[in-house]
Amino acid sequence: YTVFHYGQNAVGNVRVAYPGDYKILVKVEDIYGRSAQRLSSLKVKPINPRLALLIDNKSDKTIFNQTRYKFEITANNLPVDFKTNMVLIAPDQSYRILPTSKVVHLTLDELGTYTIKAYVRPYLGGEFTYAEKFEVTLVPLSISDLRLTPQPLRIRQESNIQVDAIGANTIKTVFSYLLKTPGAGGFKEIIQIERANINWTFQSAGEHKLIVVVARDDGDQVRYAQTFNVLLDLPWAEITQIKPYNCEDYGAMAYGIIMNDGTHVFIDGGINRAKWDSQYSIYSSDGTVDPVYSYIKNKMAGRVDVWLVTHFHDDHFGNAANIINNCSDIKVKQFVGVTPTYSDNLPGIDFGPYMQSTLNRIKNEGRWREVRHGEVLHYGELSVEVMQDLHQVSNRWDFNDTTTVFRINLGRTNKKFIVLGDLYVRSGDVFLYNHSSDALKSDIVSVSHHGIKGVNPIIYDRIRAPIAFVPSFEHTYTNSFWLYQVKPAISRWANLIIHGMSGTYTLRVEP
Repeated sequence: YTVFHYGQNAVGNVRVAYPGDYKILVKVEDIYGRSAQRLSSLKVKPINPRLALLIDNKSDKTIFNQTRYKFEITANNLPVDFKTNMVLIAPDQSYRILPTSKVVHLTLDELGTYTIKAYVRPYLGGEFTYAEKFEVTLVPLSISDLRLTPQPLRIRQESNIQVDAIGANTIKTVFSYLLKTPGAGGFKEIIQIERANINWTFQSAGEHKLIVVVARDDGDQVRYAQTFNVLLDLPWAEITQIKPYNCEDYGAMAYGIIMNDGTHVFIDGGINRAKWDSQYSIYSSDGTVDPVYSYIKNKMAGRVDVWLVTHFHDDHFGNAANIINNCSDIKVKQFVGVTPTYSDNLPGIDFGPYMQSTLNRIKNEGRWREVRHGEVLHYGELSVEVMQDLHQVSNRWDFNDTTTVFRINLGRTNKKFIVLGDLYVRSGDVFLYNHSSDALKSDIVSVSHHGIKGVNPIIYDRIRAPIAFVPSFEHTYTNSFWLYQVKPAISRWANLIIHGMSGTYTLRVEP
């Protein structure tokens, strides 16, 4: 016997966990010591609960992979509450213990026969087990969404096309993308691939139509069509003033321009060696990589559409010559400039055999374009004005007077970048004489001759540029011509002055 109740209350409660014949002995005693007792028999019958597995509240249902379902164990004819533990056995016989609950939510990817084993434990005690098998089959193919980002879509900018396809990643599935562009007579397949997203660059503006056909190895196929607009791209340009390796010895000038339409322009190139070193390497003496080479290789993917040459001084064309002769992984489509004649060479110290042989090579390969004052060249959205060449300047007392002045019109940004190179005393006077203030007005200027001795500073009052690049070097900052003439002149107009000594700097230009 087990005492299950003792006290002054005449009612006692007991839970019986197992079926069978039980006896209950009740004994009563009062305060006077009198007592009475009675023995009774009690037959406890077994409980036979009806256990069942419901999937999404149904006992019979087709189960698809990649679909979320509610799995629930029900127990009818069980008069007390209970808790349930379930184990899921996959087709490969691996098992997974599910959270302790009557209800769990599952998404099953593997195809085949699954088994759920349930252990039902009433709070009275005891345990009931239940097992049921069910099949998981391929979910029918469907496309819930087709997304194109970023929005709005613009031409010549990389866009992502993402297909939300249900049932596409269990067995081999092929995605075919068909595009109809504005004015086209029909659809053209642009790519066929085994993945649900691609990157694409649209080359025309206007209404486009896209069809995505998804075909699975089991023969199931579905298609999705969408119409969308592609807008003109937002115009922009990036001008990078590249700091040379050695700013102490050289006031080197090097600019890279990248346009929104993918046009790449380079101007001059500076130099990449110490003054005492006559040999070129893409590696500097401190182990760093030539910044001009690195910029073209990494930012321009090794491609230059046009290389503008202001003049053939070492600190302007020297590095260009070195890269042309030593770096076969850099591809330059065209060089533009004005070739000095023998009489233009002055004492012969600035245009030596190395420069000449490099120029001869460029010309023999058909990559040199000789220009003259007044010409306008077009490359993509960008145009280049030749505003002065050496043939306009007589009595050239300095090789800097052979400078060609370019002005780059940066496409739909409607901004103008004037590059003065090493425009010097004589050539600067001629330049000022030939151009009015209205003709010279520009948005960005590259200061002449590194900000030191040279052109009359009045030129900056004519140009009136709010942004000034100074291809400076260490000597610039102590030079009286810079401190008392050039700097005050450009500061009258420029709210941003970018010094070469400060490091490589990229200016983004927008309308």
